[in-house]
Amino acid sequence: MSVLDGVLSLASHGLFPVRLHYPIFHPDRVSCSCGNSECKGKGKHPVGNQWGKSATDEEGVLRDQWSGADWNVGIILGLCHGIPADRAIIDIEDDTLEGRALADALLGDYPTPTYTSGKSLHRLYRWSEKLPPVANMTISGLEFRFGGKGKETQSVAPPSKHYTGAEYRWTDGKSLDDLPIANLPPHVIEYLCEEYARANSGGPTGTSTTDARKFRSPIGKIGPGARHHSLLTQANHLWRVAFRLNGINGLDEQDVVDQVWMWLAGANLLVCDPPKSEAELQVICNSSQKFMQAELLKELEEKEQMTIPKEPSAADDKTFMAYLHRNKIRLLPDERYKSDIHEPDRIDQWVADWFIEYITKGDEDLVQITINGVENPIVMKSEEFIRPTIMARRVHQETQGKIILDQTYVFWDWKSIWEGRPNDKKKANGITRGLREYLTTNAKVSVQKENSLADQIEDLIVSLAGPKAVLIQKYRESLEKKFVHHAGRLKLAPGTEELTSQSLPEDPKTGYYPWNNQIWLGVKLDELSKRYRSSYGGGVTSRQIHEAVESLGFLKKKTTLGGVEGRWWMKQQEIL
Repeated sequence: MSVLDGVLSLASHGLFPVRLHYPIFHPDRVSCSCGNSECKGKGKHPVGNQWGKSATDEEGVLRDQWSGADWNVGIILGLCHGIPADRAIIDIEDDTLEGRALADALLGDYPTPTYTSGKSLHRLYRWSEKLPPVANMTISGLEFRFGGKGKETQSVAPPSKHYTGAEYRWTDGKSLDDLPIANLPPHVIEYLCEEYARANSGGPTGTSTTDARKFRSPIGKIGPGARHHSLLTQANHLWRVAFRLNGINGLDEQDVVDQVWMWLAGANLLVCDPPKSEAELQVICNSSQKFMQAELLKELEEKEQMTIPKEPSAADDKTFMAYLHRNKIRLLPDERYKSDIHEPDRIDQWVADWFIEYITKGDEDLVQITINGVENPIVMKSEEFIRPTIMARRVHQETQGKIILDQTYVFWDWKSIWEGRPNDKKKANGITRGLREYLTTNAKVSVQKENSLADQIEDLIVSLAGPKAVLIQKYRESLEKKFVHHAGRLKLAPGTEELTSQSLPEDPKTGYYPWNNQIWLGVKLDELSKRYRSSYGGGVTSRQIHEAVESLGFLKKKTTLGGVEGRWWMKQQEIL
């Protein structure tokens, strides 16, 4: 579809397109058609200053506007200069993992046209006069863009080009041709109004995990305008209690879910006046469950990370240059100077033995990082990729502690390496851009690679099991040395390449097992199902996952041997 075809399609569905500048791709950088070399919104800002005052859906005018260039496309939001209320729309964008979880919980049962920008989802809903009188709100990583009366607000829309090279596109089954633009659910409007009132009164906003003592008593009943936030806060506390009693994996058990529901339903009847309906309460309970599972899992990962020792190194390997070499990063010196390469301020740019690939799996956009010398590619969500701390933690975990990025040195710390930094010496010999920009503009990028369910399942199994070649080789070496091993899963000690039997709190069961003089890859279906849903969301049944595992050549076996006791899916790897 051409850009003009996309523009006319938007207008035919009652939307009001607006011209945006577009990114220009050079061999070594990306610029904006606006001509500003310091532009911070490449391909995202409107052409001219009067764009909001000339909203139109007339085909002839739109053809003239897009006749000069393939401008990017924006859609005007809210009541902006003549757009009637019954045709005004809002955009809800999740820009973080937390925001995605909140959006799924609040809006999962209310499908509407949805598109992706390569890192986030944009959901279009009808504007309502009951919305808070602001242009936008952000709650727990979820951005609500209303436009508002007279507020000139727009969102980049398909088929625009993102500055990374990705294309804005409608998600499968959720284009304007597939679905009408839905009305914003009443419980979401109430939630937004509560959060707006809370923010203007100086109170905290978002899905707080405050303890139950903040919940009102029967002496002070909670009326409309405060019920949603109060019940959500209480639900968060109840899920934390359930976690302490049953662990992270127990939060999906039906009896635990039923218990939390009963507690929350009782609080609703006792304290709210009038009580929320059962349907509204179910939305709150589901929203809280998804949010708290992500929150608690993050807390566990951070706690586990604190127990993993840093990679030991010799004294001469603690230098800044040794750190870069170990992590497959190099520095390209400025040829105008003959200075020592150990002076980072005299470096023109980063060069990495890495490349990235953008992968679309269903409705989710991921980034796959390939590092020379690392056996398996590292796959993470776009939101994780752009955040230096989370990105460094994921790389450390996926490389079994071999690559440690988040260290601080006298010239550069990891955040500066990843994001770049201002440099007063730029005109002389400094640099400002970071490694992330180098990867997104120069490295090999492949957009929208479609993967089947079996491919997704295979990726998760590989991620859970660990580096196959290293594990099997280490096990063979231990046999030659006549070391005695337990009959458990083969795994490496954190930060080393030595086999270990140490167990961490969330140690996976899926992995490589010695059994009957053979190495088998064993898969626990319940563990795989939970990992799939935490990585890709719902929409896939256990039966479909079962069939995907079977299609990969795994056989269902019942064993009675130590670490693989019970019912497993097994696949022979090597004969010892």
